[in-house]
Amino acid sequence: MASVHHISRLLPNNRDIWAAFPKDDYKSDIVARPRYARKVNAKAIISLHTDAGGPSATGTTVYYHEGRVASKNLADAIACSMKEIINATPGYENFTVKSPATSSTEYGENRKAVEVPAVIV
Repeated sequence: MASVHHISRLLPNNRDIWAAFPKDDYKSDIVARPRYARKVNAKAIISLHTDAGGPSATGTTVYYHEGRVASKNLADAIACSMKEIINATPGYENFTVKSPATSSTEYGENRKAVEVPAVIV
């Protein structure tokens, strides 16, 4: 939820961007990222999450919204690059990086970003 608080400090008069759900920071955060991207005319959105699937999880996955070609292309490029760089690093040869990227309709950050490619890492 850091983005909604950061954006609210950057743009205190643009509540339409960061306070979409006044009583729910979690939902507001999800829609704030693509709305902020529109405001600054971003060419792409890359959301970084550190919420691994539990204490035994190691690795990374890049998600894009199913059916969006530009997002898929960006996601695949990121996943491929990450896999090559991470697995070439001593000690991380077996670190799991799923490549190609994974499609999903579950993530609001990607679903709401309709003007530009959007991915979650």
